Amino acid sequence: MRTNLILAWLGGLVLFAAAFLLFNAELLIQSVLYRAAASDHASAVSAFLSMAVQALLLLLLLIFLPRKWLGILLMLVAVSAIINVTYSGILGEVLDPSKIAWMLAEARQSSNAIGQFGAEFALAAGKVLAGIILLCLSRQLLRRTILPTLQNLSMAPTLRFFVMAGLTAMFLLSHIPWFGPVSSERNLYVFGTALLNAKPPPDRGPVIVEADPSRQIRKIVWLVDESISHDAFDRLIKPDIRDHQAIDFGPATSLGNCSTPSNIALRSGVNVLKVNAKTDLRATPSIWQYARKAGYQTVLLDGQVSGPPQNMMLPPERGLIDQYKSMADGLHTDRKMADVINAKLKAPDKEFVVAVLRGVHFQYTDHYPDGISDKSKPPIYQYEKAVRFSKKDVLERVLDGVDRQNVAIIYTSDHGQNVKPGVVPHCSANPVRQEFEIPLFAFLPESRRPLFAAMTDGPRSASQIFPTSIVWMGYSADYAEKTYDHRLMQPSKRQVWFGRTVVPVNPGDQIDVGTIASYQASNPD
Repeated sequence: MRTNLILAWLGGLVLFAAAFLLFNAELLIQSVLYRAAASDHASAVSAFLSMAVQALLLLLLLIFLPRKWLGILLMLVAVSAIINVTYSGILGEVLDPSKIAWMLAEARQSSNAIGQFGAEFALAAGKVLAGIILLCLSRQLLRRTILPTLQNLSMAPTLRFFVMAGLTAMFLLSHIPWFGPVSSERNLYVFGTALLNAKPPPDRGPVIVEADPSRQIRKIVWLVDESISHDAFDRLIKPDIRDHQAIDFGPATSLGNCSTPSNIALRSGVNVLKVNAKTDLRATPSIWQYARKAGYQTVLLDGQVSGPPQNMMLPPERGLIDQYKSMADGLHTDRKMADVINAKLKAPDKEFVVAVLRGVHFQYTDHYPDGISDKSKPPIYQYEKAVRFSKKDVLERVLDGVDRQNVAIIYTSDHGQNVKPGVVPHCSANPVRQEFEIPLFAFLPESRRPLFAAMTDGPRSASQIFPTSIVWMGYSADYAEKTYDHRLMQPSKRQVWFGRTVVPVNPGDQIDVGTIASYQASNPD
């Protein structure tokens, strides 16, 4: 009898350990095994002890929680675990508070991600389901062996309630232990709590210079497309706009290989020579502040959402936009947006317009008619077909009948696209060159074109859109270039890019920022 109890006890522990490993394999590999392999034994031991403490806490709850409470706990465990296991399976990384914030900012693309990575989601769901089953079996074996030995111990029902409630709250909400990683079955709630309790963003700095109205262009428009690579633009879009005298700045570098970091940096402006891991882009004057001070009406048109603005646009920034219009409306969204922009260009108002186009975010078959029939076709076939349909007549409709003598339009994309089978097309953990290469061109008044006639050869960056635009708003060119980057007539001073942690969660946190030069040196094609 005693032997059977011991075997049941050991079996319960083995099943529990197997479930914990299913949930936390990537986290244990990166925080323990990799650290040990790098001879960082102190960090490896600390991470192992942290995970052991969290495993023990889960084990206690598994054994002693009443069945109804346990059902709720296991449901919450499954949600957190499946998000972690899926994220790690696709990107090979582990979650932290900044990545949770990025995921929330990118939530609008969740259906696209599920469609593109259905196999990874299914595999993660299978692992988590297996883990939950193992936990239930473990509970049966452990309660059979442990509860009889505790029968002589009594605890008042009220006290038992508060002990169990306290342990459950500690498990779900607290960063305990305070050292090492937070395990996958609970970190969604721990990090979510940290985000909810994070300090509000800093106030943006003021615009300290004045604009000269005599040097202004009346209409300034940014067309920011989604997932259009320079190669696709050059082959599929550029031939159709040759007659419109666009100034092409060649393959430029995006400010990130993900949408949210790229858009935040574009709107905030980047001092490319001074930016570092301690920079907070939320503290600098935004493009809306410059436009407002220069007397422009500010307009944001978004073809990707049907509700509030996206890309981590916080209320203080939203308050600087005079007109916001969500315009997501199916496959023809970009053409409908083009008609709205065209009408604005013909109106007399002085306006600064940012138009976030629908573009062709994966999965590509969602972006052209009857795409479902092409599911078996190669990704490059789907992508090119989506780009052709998405951009057909869009730029022509924007420019149709417009007097361009007082209009400046910049077209670009938030990031490029690595269109190959079996890879993450953009926002990968280890990005490749194609994820950064974007189109960048401008339609300008005839009076401004001579400035670009003798452009200096060299790499351009999306960071140059901001200083170029504020000069068009009438601000000093010397100030713009000293504070941010060269204007588009010259190569970028320093090509930088931002990762998913584009803003700090808490004061003092570091952000993900690097240079294209150092990236290319460590990632040669």
